[in-house]
Amino acid sequence: MCTADARSRSRISGAWLAFSFFLTLGWLSPSGTISAASRQSVAQCDLSEVVPKPCLCIRLYNLAGVPPQTLDRAAEEATRILATAAVDIVWQQGPADSPEARAFDHTGHGKGQHPKPDTRNYLVVSIRRGDPASAFPGALGFALPDAQIGVHATIFYDRIEQLTQLVIITAPRMLGHVMAHEIGHLLLGSTEHSSAGIMKAIWDRTDFQYDPAGRMEFNPEQRRVIRERASVRVLRQPE
Repeated sequence: MCTADARSRSRISGAWLAFSFFLTLGWLSPSGTISAASRQSVAQCDLSEVVPKPCLCIRLYNLAGVPPQTLDRAAEEATRILATAAVDIVWQQGPADSPEARAFDHTGHGKGQHPKPDTRNYLVVSIRRGDPASAFPGALGFALPDAQIGVHATIFYDRIEQLTQLVIITAPRMLGHVMAHEIGHLLLGSTEHSSAGIMKAIWDRTDFQYDPAGRMEFNPEQRRVIRERASVRVLRQPE
């Protein structure tokens, strides 16, 4: 259920990408079976083996009707970026009619709140379309790191589609980077952004032009925290 890496060529011109501080996947086919790349990685994440990296499950709800090939390629891109933090990803598709796909828990975002930890040993990501422009304006998605139920991260796929019509970058590659950004928020346990890399609040075209140099990845401290928090979540026992 873990996926491998992929590369795609693209650049951004004339536009900047802004992520809300609420701005996160992999992919199973509509039948619920795992892609070939995912099957190869499942063996690597067999719990019977001594694996040095945590293998984290992410449950995906594709409410936007994103084509399977696009999701597969985006998942590969997101997994490649997360692999720089030494975390393997298990992608699991959930049914579109699941209540979990439409539940949102804003616990912990209010001042002075002290939420209980989420007992789930997986993260939930929802890809959707049709939200009004007034919902997190300018953002391609948002994350709820403290959510105890429902969705942890939401991605606005129609906004990604609109953006890729205006700039030279493929939808799978952009979606993959947004996935990694959102999952980064969740594993960092923070809605804050960094001044460089994948966790920047605003991306410009140079970030994509020079991505092979590692500009769109996590910094060393982020990698450490992500690895530690992923390891903790993997060991949780759902109630």
